[in-house]
Order: sequence, then structure tokens, then C-alpha cells
Amino acid sequence: AGETRTADWMKPIAHHLKALEPRLDPANYDRGKGVVTGIATGFAHLDKFTGGFHPGEMIVIAAEPSKGKTSLALNLIEHIAVRCGLPVGLFTMEMTGEQVALRMIVTRARANLLKVRTGFASKEELRDLQPALADLAAAPIVVDESSSLDEYDLRARARRMVKRAGCRLIVIDYLQLARSRKAKDHFERVTNVSETCKAIAKDNAVPVVVLSQFNRDKERRGRKPQLSDLRGSGSIEQDADVVAMLYEPTETREIEDPVTKKKKTVRVENQPDDPVWAVNLLIAKQRDGPRDFDVELVFRRACTRSREKMRPRLTS
Repeated sequence: AGETRTADWMKPIAHHLKALEPRLDPANYDRGKGVVTGIATGFAHLDKFTGGFHPGEMIVIAAEPSKGKTSLALNLIEHIAVRCGLPVGLFTMEMTGEQVALRMIVTRARANLLKVRTGFASKEELRDLQPALADLAAAPIVVDESSSLDEYDLRARARRMVKRAGCRLIVIDYLQLARSRKAKDHFERVTNVSETCKAIAKDNAVPVVVLSQFNRDKERRGRKPQLSDLRGSGSIEQDADVVAMLYEPTETREIEDPVTKKKKTVRVENQPDDPVWAVNLLIAKQRDGPRDFDVELVFRRACTRSREKMRPRLTS
């Protein structure tokens, strides 16, 4: 029995090389085309530089509160589960399952979330939601809406999602809300949960997308986020294979002062009443690919949907 258990975990390198053969076969190789070797995200230029989300990877999507990280995650789930038909498991510790479902329906139908949620949508607008409702009802998405999970709960439930529902991707919203049985303080709690998320990815051979918050920093305004902005523990940066950071870019524009008639430079930012926001997704870390590049997005606030604006700019 001992020898059998040893054979389970001690595999020759030939075992792993065999899994690579289809990818390295010259007949299958499409040079320069940005082949997606993992799960496609639905964002073409993100896929081009990451190859999609791969089994065993921990992908962190970080942002300040209310800056669109949950919306982006739901956009990813919609593409992967509805359009690609791959089962996805979602842990939503902040929102209820009903809230998640409503947002996904509205996003897919390109409807106005506020009007639907507050009862001001017309009958025609409600009828337009029906195809999206049917699509999502048939989609292979499983949701755990438990509000207080610890590292042991996450590990056991994620394993069941993979074994029973065949989930090919796990999404956790969000890391700082999870508890830890052994932690003595916030730092230890975040460290334990982060290590658990990485273990879930490796043990179940699925990508795990983990949402995370930034530290509160009044001096962040006007600058790109950095890995040190991740809230709670340096272990998030260490454990993650990919760290993607959502932020609002600030642009400058030269205008003429109406009084002095002199040229001056002003900062252009998203305004609260703008229907469309400019949002950048900075790939701050990538273990197996380029980093420090922006994927420029356009975020439509009414239907909480993001789409790519243009090709990403490599900055290093």
C-alpha cells in the first residue's frame, strides 16, 4: 500500500512531457498567432499575452472597492460558462446568489441594472431579458453564497465543485472576506487564505481566479498601482501566478485658460455621471509571460460590462 501511494505522487518527467506533446507538435503550432493554450477569457489581447488561464494557476484580480473587479469576474464567468460551455464554480462571500444572477442577466442582455433592480424597467425591457435568463439557466455555473468561509471550507468545497460539477475554473470573491481558523491576526489570515487558494489550483488542476482589494492609500491617485498595494499580506504577490490590477487611468489635456489665454495642462478623469468609464487592467505579475502592460478597457456602468478598447501597450 505504501508503494502504491508513493507511485501516485512520484512521477517521472516523461509523464509531464507527454502532456506537452500536443502543444509542441509542429503540425499544431501556429507561430505568431497568440495561441490560447489555457481557458480563453473573452478578452483577445489579454489572451494573447497570457495564453488564457491555465490549470494550477492562481490569478489575482485586484482593485479598490467599487471599481469593477466583481463585474469583470462575472464577465469572465459569462464568457467561459455560457459561450464556451465550460463549468465554473463561484464563491460569492460579498453578494447573494440572487444578486449575482441578476447582474449576469442584465450584463448579458446589455440592460440597465438600476432600472431592473428598482422596478422602473418597461415590459419591453423585461421581455428583452428573457433570452439572457434562458442562456444563464442552462449554463454550467455553480454558486456558493456562504458569507463566512475559512480556508478548510474553501478547500473542501472547491474540491467538490471540481469532482461533482466538473468545474474547470474556480472564482473566489473576495480573498479578504475569507476567515482562517489558525490565524492570530489579519496578516496571518490573509496569508493562510492566499496559500489555500494556490493549493486549490494545484491540487485540482484548475485555474483559480481570486479577487482582492488594494490597501487604502490616499497617494495612489494619479499613479499606476503596484504589487505593494495588495491588501493584507505579501503572500498574495508570492502565491499568485498572475496579478491583474484594475485602475482608472488619468490622462492630461492641454487647454487654454479663458482669462489669461495661456495654455495649461489639466487632468482628465472619469466622472460619476459618465455612462462609460475608461479602465485599465495592468498585468503587474505573470510567472510565465510578459508583465507591466495595460489592457485598455471600456466599462459600461449601466449594464456592468467591460470590453477591450484597443491593443495593450507594453511598458517594459
